Amino acid sequence: MLAAPEGYPNTYIEDGQIKGFFVDLVREAFHRGNRPVEIRIEPWMRSIEDSRFGHADGMFVIYRNAERDAYFDFPAEPLITLHEAAYVRNAPGAPTRFDIDQPFAHRVAIVSHSYHGARIAAALESGRFAHVLEVDGYDTMARMLAAGRIDVAISVTDPMAESIARLDLADKIKRLPDIDQVPAYLVLTKVRDMSADRTLFEEGIRAMKADGTYEAIARKYRH
Repeated sequence: MLAAPEGYPNTYIEDGQIKGFFVDLVREAFHRGNRPVEIRIEPWMRSIEDSRFGHADGMFVIYRNAERDAYFDFPAEPLITLHEAAYVRNAPGAPTRFDIDQPFAHRVAIVSHSYHGARIAAALESGRFAHVLEVDGYDTMARMLAAGRIDVAISVTDPMAESIARLDLADKIKRLPDIDQVPAYLVLTKVRDMSADRTLFEEGIRAMKADGTYEAIARKYRH
Protein backbone atom coordinates (compact mmCIF):
# COMPACT_ATOMS: atom_id res chain seq x y z
CA MET A 1 0.00 0.00 0.00
CA LEU A 2 1.23 3.48 -0.92
CA ALA A 3 0.12 6.56 1.03
CA ALA A 4 -0.33 10.01 -0.48
CA PRO A 5 -1.71 13.34 0.72
CA GLU A 6 -4.76 14.70 -1.06
CA GLY A 7 -4.41 17.63 -3.42
CA TYR A 8 -5.93 18.49 -6.78
CA PRO A 9 -4.97 17.76 -9.54
CA ASN A 10 -2.33 15.30 -8.37
CA THR A 11 -4.12 13.00 -5.91
CA TYR A 12 -7.83 13.40 -5.23
CA ILE A 13 -11.10 11.52 -4.85
CA GLU A 14 -13.84 11.75 -7.48
CA ASP A 15 -16.94 9.56 -7.50
CA GLY A 16 -15.37 7.41 -4.80
CA GLN A 17 -12.23 6.76 -6.88
CA ILE A 18 -8.70 7.96 -6.23
CA LYS A 19 -7.51 9.84 -9.29
CA GLY A 20 -4.93 12.41 -10.36
CA PHE A 21 -1.72 13.11 -12.20
CA PHE A 22 0.59 11.46 -9.67
CA VAL A 23 -1.83 8.55 -9.24
CA ASP A 24 -1.88 7.86 -12.98
CA LEU A 25 1.92 7.98 -13.18
CA VAL A 26 2.40 5.61 -10.24
CA ARG A 27 -0.20 3.11 -11.40
CA GLU A 28 1.15 3.01 -14.94
CA ALA A 29 4.78 2.62 -13.81
CA PHE A 30 3.95 -0.39 -11.63
CA HIS A 31 1.44 -1.79 -14.13
CA ARG A 32 4.30 -2.22 -16.60
CA GLY A 33 5.87 -4.64 -14.15
CA ASN A 34 2.55 -6.42 -13.52
CA ARG A 35 2.51 -5.05 -9.98
CA PRO A 36 -0.93 -4.03 -8.63
CA VAL A 37 -0.88 -0.93 -6.45
CA GLU A 38 -3.20 0.08 -3.61
CA ILE A 39 -3.20 3.82 -2.89
CA ARG A 40 -4.58 5.35 0.28
CA ILE A 41 -5.05 9.07 0.85
CA GLU A 42 -3.68 10.24 4.19
CA PRO A 43 -2.59 13.56 5.68
CA TRP A 44 0.91 14.63 4.75
CA MET A 45 2.64 13.87 8.07
CA ARG A 46 0.82 10.57 8.49
CA SER A 47 1.89 9.51 4.99
CA ILE A 48 5.49 10.15 5.99
CA GLU A 49 5.23 8.41 9.38
CA ASP A 50 3.33 5.37 8.06
CA SER A 51 5.95 4.88 5.36
CA ARG A 52 8.87 5.52 7.69
CA PHE A 53 7.73 2.88 10.18
CA GLY A 54 6.50 0.36 7.64
CA HIS A 55 2.74 0.72 8.12
CA ALA A 56 2.72 1.63 4.42
CA ASP A 57 5.06 0.35 1.72
CA GLY A 58 5.83 3.90 0.68
CA MET A 59 4.39 7.30 -0.18
CA PHE A 60 4.45 10.03 -2.82
CA VAL A 61 5.65 12.68 -3.36
CA ILE A 62 8.51 13.99 -1.23
CA TYR A 63 11.75 15.88 -1.71
CA ARG A 64 15.07 14.26 -0.92
CA ASN A 65 17.44 15.31 1.84
CA ALA A 66 19.98 13.64 4.13
CA GLU A 67 17.52 13.08 6.97
CA ARG A 68 15.01 11.33 4.71
CA ASP A 69 17.72 9.19 3.12
CA ALA A 70 18.10 7.51 6.51
CA TYR A 71 14.62 5.99 6.51
CA PHE A 72 13.36 6.08 2.90
CA ASP A 73 14.52 4.16 -0.15
CA PHE A 74 14.68 6.71 -2.97
CA PRO A 75 14.45 5.42 -6.55
CA ALA A 76 16.96 6.70 -9.08
CA GLU A 77 14.11 8.29 -11.05
CA PRO A 78 12.01 11.09 -9.54
CA LEU A 79 8.28 10.95 -10.13
CA ILE A 80 8.05 14.64 -11.02
CA THR A 81 9.91 17.95 -10.82
CA LEU A 82 7.94 20.49 -8.78
CA HIS A 83 8.06 24.28 -8.91
CA GLU A 84 8.78 26.42 -5.85
CA ALA A 85 7.68 30.04 -6.05
CA ALA A 86 7.17 33.19 -4.02
CA TYR A 87 3.70 34.70 -3.66
CA VAL A 88 2.87 38.31 -2.77
CA ARG A 89 -0.22 40.47 -2.36
CA ASN A 90 -1.64 41.93 -5.52
CA ALA A 91 -1.80 45.37 -3.96
CA PRO A 92 0.03 48.72 -3.95
CA GLY A 93 3.16 48.63 -1.80
CA ALA A 94 3.59 44.85 -1.99
CA PRO A 95 7.00 43.48 -3.02
CA THR A 96 7.38 43.19 -6.77
CA ARG A 97 10.37 40.85 -6.68
CA PHE A 98 11.91 38.39 -4.26
CA ASP A 99 15.49 37.14 -4.45
CA ILE A 100 16.30 34.42 -1.93
CA ASP A 101 20.01 35.20 -2.28
CA GLN A 102 19.54 38.76 -1.00
CA PRO A 103 18.60 40.12 2.45
CA PHE A 104 14.89 40.68 2.93
CA ALA A 105 13.54 42.85 5.76
CA HIS A 106 9.87 41.86 5.46
CA ARG A 107 7.82 38.89 6.70
CA VAL A 108 8.35 35.56 4.93
CA ALA A 109 6.12 32.54 5.60
CA ILE A 110 6.40 28.83 4.94
CA VAL A 111 4.21 25.89 5.96
CA SER A 112 5.33 24.24 9.21
CA HIS A 113 7.49 21.10 8.85
CA SER A 114 7.91 21.76 5.13
CA TYR A 115 11.11 21.37 3.13
CA HIS A 116 11.54 23.22 -0.16
CA GLY A 117 14.77 21.84 -1.53
CA ALA A 118 18.41 22.55 -0.71
CA ARG A 119 18.59 26.07 -2.16
CA ILE A 120 15.58 27.45 -0.30
CA ALA A 121 16.53 25.58 2.89
CA ALA A 122 19.97 27.20 2.83
CA ALA A 123 18.42 30.64 2.32
CA LEU A 124 15.99 30.17 5.21
CA GLU A 125 18.81 29.03 7.50
CA SER A 126 21.17 31.83 6.45
CA GLY A 127 19.56 34.52 8.61
CA ARG A 128 19.22 36.91 5.69
CA PHE A 129 15.42 37.05 6.11
CA ALA A 130 14.49 39.25 9.06
CA HIS A 131 11.20 37.51 9.89
CA VAL A 132 10.34 33.90 9.00
CA LEU A 133 6.98 32.57 10.15
CA GLU A 134 5.82 28.95 10.05
CA VAL A 135 2.07 28.52 9.52
CA ASP A 136 -0.20 25.50 9.80
CA GLY A 137 -1.16 25.02 6.15
CA TYR A 138 -1.55 26.49 2.69
CA ASP A 139 -5.04 27.87 3.36
CA THR A 140 -3.76 29.75 6.40
CA MET A 141 -0.80 31.09 4.46
CA ALA A 142 -3.00 32.29 1.60
CA ARG A 143 -5.41 34.02 3.98
CA MET A 144 -2.56 35.71 5.86
CA LEU A 145 -0.99 36.91 2.63
CA ALA A 146 -4.25 38.29 1.26
CA ALA A 147 -4.87 40.09 4.58
CA GLY A 148 -1.41 41.68 4.61
CA ARG A 149 -0.24 39.77 7.71
CA ILE A 150 2.76 38.42 5.79
CA ASP A 151 4.63 39.89 2.84
CA VAL A 152 5.93 36.84 0.97
CA ALA A 153 4.83 33.21 1.00
CA ILE A 154 7.23 30.52 -0.22
CA SER A 155 5.46 27.43 -1.46
CA VAL A 156 5.40 24.57 -3.89
CA THR A 157 3.00 25.82 -6.52
CA ASP A 158 0.29 23.15 -6.82
CA PRO A 159 -1.11 23.20 -3.25
CA MET A 160 -0.80 26.97 -3.02
CA ALA A 161 -2.70 27.40 -6.29
CA GLU A 162 -5.38 25.03 -5.01
CA SER A 163 -5.79 27.05 -1.79
CA ILE A 164 -5.91 30.38 -3.65
CA ALA A 165 -8.62 29.06 -5.97
CA ARG A 166 -10.66 27.41 -3.21
CA LEU A 167 -10.59 30.58 -1.09
CA ASP A 168 -11.40 32.80 -4.08
CA LEU A 169 -8.23 34.87 -3.60
CA ALA A 170 -6.94 34.90 -7.17
CA ASP A 171 -7.43 38.65 -7.48
CA LYS A 172 -5.61 39.32 -4.19
CA ILE A 173 -2.48 37.16 -4.57
CA LYS A 174 0.19 37.20 -7.26
CA ARG A 175 2.73 34.51 -8.04
CA LEU A 176 6.26 35.72 -8.75
CA PRO A 177 8.71 33.81 -11.00
CA ASP A 178 9.88 30.41 -9.82
CA ILE A 179 12.56 30.33 -7.15
CA ASP A 180 13.57 26.74 -7.86
CA GLN A 181 12.55 23.47 -9.47
CA VAL A 182 13.04 20.41 -7.27
CA PRO A 183 12.83 16.68 -8.05
CA ALA A 184 10.09 14.95 -6.04
CA TYR A 185 9.95 11.23 -5.44
CA LEU A 186 7.85 8.22 -4.72
CA VAL A 187 9.74 6.65 -1.80
CA LEU A 188 9.64 3.20 -0.25
CA THR A 189 10.04 2.14 3.36
CA LYS A 190 13.34 0.74 4.61
CA VAL A 191 11.64 -1.39 7.26
CA ARG A 192 11.55 -4.29 4.78
CA ASP A 193 13.23 -5.08 1.50
CA MET A 194 11.43 -3.15 -1.24
CA SER A 195 14.27 -3.31 -3.76
CA ALA A 196 12.27 -5.33 -6.30
CA ASP A 197 9.46 -2.75 -6.21
CA ARG A 198 11.97 0.08 -6.51
CA THR A 199 13.46 -1.53 -9.63
CA LEU A 200 10.00 -2.06 -11.16
CA PHE A 201 9.14 1.58 -10.57
CA GLU A 202 12.44 2.87 -11.97
CA GLU A 203 12.12 0.76 -15.10
CA GLY A 204 8.48 1.73 -15.55
CA ILE A 205 9.06 5.47 -15.26
CA ARG A 206 12.04 5.34 -17.61
CA ALA A 207 10.01 3.45 -20.20
CA MET A 208 7.09 5.86 -19.87
CA LYS A 209 9.36 8.83 -20.51
CA ALA A 210 10.98 7.10 -23.46
CA ASP A 211 7.76 6.08 -25.24
CA GLY A 212 5.79 9.29 -24.62
CA THR A 213 3.32 7.88 -22.08
CA TYR A 214 4.59 10.15 -19.31
CA GLU A 215 4.04 13.27 -21.43
CA ALA A 216 0.61 12.03 -22.57
CA ILE A 217 -0.50 11.65 -18.94
CA ALA A 218 0.91 15.09 -18.08
CA ARG A 219 -1.08 16.72 -20.90
CA LYS A 220 -4.33 15.45 -19.38
CA TYR A 221 -3.77 17.57 -16.29
CA ARG A 222 -2.31 20.74 -17.75
CA HIS A 223 -4.49 23.84 -17.48
